[in-house]
Amino acid sequence: MAKAGGSPEMNRLHDLWLEFEEGLRESGITEEQFAALLNRAYRYREEAVAYRLSAVSRTEELKLQLRHCSYRSLRYEWFSELNADEIVEILPYLVPASMHWEAREGDPSGISWLIRYVNAALDALPRDQARELYLEGFKKYLQGFGYYRRATPEERRSMLTDYMWLDRQQIYASATAQENRDALAGLIRLLLGDEAVGVYLAGLDRAGHTRMWSVETA
Repeated sequence: MAKAGGSPEMNRLHDLWLEFEEGLRESGITEEQFAALLNRAYRYREEAVAYRLSAVSRTEELKLQLRHCSYRSLRYEWFSELNADEIVEILPYLVPASMHWEAREGDPSGISWLIRYVNAALDALPRDQARELYLEGFKKYLQGFGYYRRATPEERRSMLTDYMWLDRQQIYASATAQENRDALAGLIRLLLGDEAVGVYLAGLDRAGHTRMWSVETA
């Protein structure tokens, strides 16, 4: 839906809001219910403005939350209302942290949405910057499994899938992950060996096929 004078980013944001409103109307609710829900949505928007303009150091608070709290205590809106500089500042902490979160459909914690936030943020950045954040985040994540080198072959196989989740990382669904296929394969080979590369590539390919299907049918 084209809008005169608006950037593509502004237009997409507005179009998605219109889709939200249309979805509410199509759900069969009454006009009074529609107005009440829309009022709540705008109250959230107003609070989001106050959050952005407050004197609180949002990134420092979020770093503490990432370091000390269960991932199920994290809230998507704390991150989605950051400005551009704050998002870039928090991503080096958020990217490796998110790799420890195995998202499940219907997860009441909403953590799958926060993982999607990471993917969206990486894909929106300049490509060189996204590549650096992605590879450094994955390196930090993998270095946390120091026991892997000392483990038996059977333990290693189990660690790759049951603890590292190299076969099903949610970040593989991002364009950034697909673009940096070979670069991450080289890093994994260096840190974990060839067996781990095979597990990683199989998981990346599955995510890539799913992503292509989602784009084609959207």
